[in-house]
Amino acid sequence: MLIEELSTWEPLKTTLKGLAAGAKGAPKYIPNQGNAGDALIAAGSWQFFEDCQIAPHFASTRSICAGDTVIYSGGGNLVPEYDNCRNFLERCLEVGVARALVLPHSIRGHQALLQRLDSRFTLVCRDLASLQRVKATGTQAEVMFAPDMALYIDVERLFAQCRRYQGLRLWAQFVRNGQLYAYQRWRAALKRLRPAQAGSIAVMRADAEATLAEPGDPRGDVPSFYGSQYSFREESDLVSRDLLGLLKPAERVRTNRLHVGVAAALVGCEVTYRDNSYGKIRALYDAWLSHLPSVRFEGETGRTPRFSLIMGTLGRTEEVGRFLASLQRQEHRDFELFIVDQNPDDRLLPLIEKYSRHFRIERVVSPKGLSRARNAGLQRITGDLVAFPDDDCWYPDGLLSYVASRFKLDSGLDGLTGRFVDEDGRAEGRWLARSQVLNRYTVWRGAISFSIFLRRSLVDRIEPFDEALGVGAGTAWGAGEETDYLLRSLNAGGRIVFDHELVLRHPVKTGSFDEAARERQGRYESGFGRVIRRSGFPFWYFPWVCLRTLTGALLALCTGRPAQARFKWHSVQSRIRGWLTGAGPVA
Repeated sequence: MLIEELSTWEPLKTTLKGLAAGAKGAPKYIPNQGNAGDALIAAGSWQFFEDCQIAPHFASTRSICAGDTVIYSGGGNLVPEYDNCRNFLERCLEVGVARALVLPHSIRGHQALLQRLDSRFTLVCRDLASLQRVKATGTQAEVMFAPDMALYIDVERLFAQCRRYQGLRLWAQFVRNGQLYAYQRWRAALKRLRPAQAGSIAVMRADAEATLAEPGDPRGDVPSFYGSQYSFREESDLVSRDLLGLLKPAERVRTNRLHVGVAAALVGCEVTYRDNSYGKIRALYDAWLSHLPSVRFEGETGRTPRFSLIMGTLGRTEEVGRFLASLQRQEHRDFELFIVDQNPDDRLLPLIEKYSRHFRIERVVSPKGLSRARNAGLQRITGDLVAFPDDDCWYPDGLLSYVASRFKLDSGLDGLTGRFVDEDGRAEGRWLARSQVLNRYTVWRGAISFSIFLRRSLVDRIEPFDEALGVGAGTAWGAGEETDYLLRSLNAGGRIVFDHELVLRHPVKTGSFDEAARERQGRYESGFGRVIRRSGFPFWYFPWVCLRTLTGALLALCTGRPAQARFKWHSVQSRIRGWLTGAGPVA
């Protein structure tokens, strides 16, 4: 799924469920006649219908009757070049339907028709230009904004669904709908193309939407190899599977076919777009695809990424001011800061007022707990890169520019982490000695929460922070929330790199080994034990890390450092307590 944020889809889901609930019987579904790209739209629509728990019946425009509730498939059909969606709307007006919904479309022209539509109609626009054009007509229809339905496709779910399609019943459906020969020709054409798909592939339009600058070769215009009414789900799913399978071996795809680019992005290819004849692709790219690092327009180096910074804070004022001042000095200015304020008073308001004149700051209030603060901020982010600064850290000059350049230069980079020193250059902890891709064993020495920068596309794939972990959680597990988050990011397939040259600033807090330091370390190590217990490490890993720290305690004792020995021994005890309680639920 290329648009994974559920809130983006929720208004359309609500509308669709309400429409189905008010229908007399199942709604009628009229697919959008078209090529293999329209199959991709239909496949995403059926997954969306399933998640909305509705089961519309296939129908044709001619079969629409008075009082029907009808749904027209998404696409690029309500433009002067095509007639299908226009004919659908005119039929609905002619017979008097109860409700009519047009799923996400590019819409241009047809002003007189749109002006005739009333409140029974809902038009969903898939780009902002269409939205503005429709509203300018003065239509009485409800107008919404939502992504193209192909962006909803879950590829693994689609492939699993297709594996269930088999036997004579499947081929009988193709025969009954007159598509068996067309489908066999489609499969044969893809088979002939497949050996040429290593490395790069270009798929350029050769139809009415082609541009004079690059009209394309019909022999390589893959979507045009298939056309259908898509009158049964199995057909659209199988054609979509075939298209995805064709593109999957390619590394890079250059195209002015919207859904070839979408299909390529769904299977992990780098996509370079050129526009179609009337700007449809550019409009969709700006609305829904520009945040994807693997998708760009030809001739563009990719826009500068925007940062979403989430900082939870409690009990600190001067330190927050120091961080805000460090943001003011950054050369890279495209960022937003969410200050999740957990103070019982308004001590931060003067600082927020002072710096909000220079960059965007949003104050968010949440219950106490660092993980709760971060989750509250994650609900509001709009940026491409996400970070979690502490309220007592600060950014060196040029840090955001450096991080942004790393992500721009490496489209396969999902996350970047660094280390820290204090204002005197003193370090804390045992950091990895060199830059490297992190795994579940090196992540412990390659990241700390305020040095983590993640691509939004990765953040959207994983669950929020575990609110039972971290400072202020109200449990015994006073740390480990960022390591748990990174471990889940790695499990989700994220490629996260520790950059030894990425150095942030933060006070060093373990210079002494007094009672306060031992108590703080005890909370941290308890969280460490819980994370190990719940993250599926092999049986030997926890005894090994405990033995390593115990060896350090013995060495400190033998070399005349009893305070450090007690500190390490207390660490081992706390870690074991966290591990023993980590398997159970939160108390």
